[in-house]
Amino acid sequence: MTTTNTKIIIVLAVAGGLIVFGTNFLPDLIQEESEKTVSVGYHYETSFQIGRPSQPANQKSMASSFSLGGDEQFITSNPVDLSQINRISKFRSCIGHDYSGTNSEGQQESNRSMKHYVEPINSLAGTSGELQVFAPFDGRITQAKSESRGQQVWISTSNGWHFIFFHVDLLEQFSVGSSVNSGEHIGYANLLMGAANFDIGLKQFGPGNQVFNSPFLYMDSAVLDEYLEKGLTLEDVIISKFERDSSPCNFAEESYDEREFVELI
Repeated sequence: MTTTNTKIIIVLAVAGGLIVFGTNFLPDLIQEESEKTVSVGYHYETSFQIGRPSQPANQKSMASSFSLGGDEQFITSNPVDLSQINRISKFRSCIGHDYSGTNSEGQQESNRSMKHYVEPINSLAGTSGELQVFAPFDGRITQAKSESRGQQVWISTSNGWHFIFFHVDLLEQFSVGSSVNSGEHIGYANLLMGAANFDIGLKQFGPGNQVFNSPFLYMDSAVLDEYLEKGLTLEDVIISKFERDSSPCNFAEESYDEREFVELI
C-alpha cells in the first residue's frame, strides 16, 4: 500500500511540475524563439538585397531617376556642350538603323536603336571643327576607326564599359592608346556631307555577347543636372523595352520618326 501511495505521489508531483513549467516558462521560450526567427529572417533579407532599389513613383530628380548609384555612376563629365545641341533621340528609338543586342539584364533585343543620335543647333549644321566632344570619364582611347565621315572613337574605362562616339574627328594629339581625363576636349563632331547628326552609345562585352545600354543610366548627379536644366526627364530620353516590344520599329519603311527625338529647352 505504501509503495502504491508513493508512486501516486511521484506521478502527481511530476504532473504538477509540468503544469507549472508549461504555465510559467514555456510561453517565454516560445516567444524568445519566435523573436529569434523573425530577427534572423529580417537580417537575411536586408543583408542580401537583389536588384536595384526602386524609386518613388513621383520622383522627378534627374539624378535619382537615372542613377544606378555607387561605382556605376562612372560618367562624370558631359560628352557634349548642351548649348550646341538642339535635340537627342531616345534610347530604343526607331531613328536611323537597327542597332541592338543584349541589354544589361541579359535579355536579347532587336529591331531598335540602342544608342542616341545628337543633333546640333541650326548654326552648326553641316560643319566640322565646331561642335565639341569631351571625354566622359578618365580612360583610354581603344579604337579610332575611319568612317564615311569622321571616325568611330571608343573610350574605355577600367570597369569594362566603352563609350562610343560615331562620326567625330579627334584632335591631332589623340590616337589609339591615348589616355584621357574626364571632361577633356578630345575632338569635334563631323557633320559634313549633309549629315543631320552624330551618335553616342555605350557597350560592354560579356561571354558571347555585347551588352548595350544608355549612357544616361551611368551619369553622375552633376552631369544629370545639366540635362535636367534643359528639361530632360527619364520618360523623355529612354523608351522601355516593354514599350518598344509593343511597338516595334520598321526601319525599311521609316527611319526618322520625329516623335522619338526630345528637344532641349
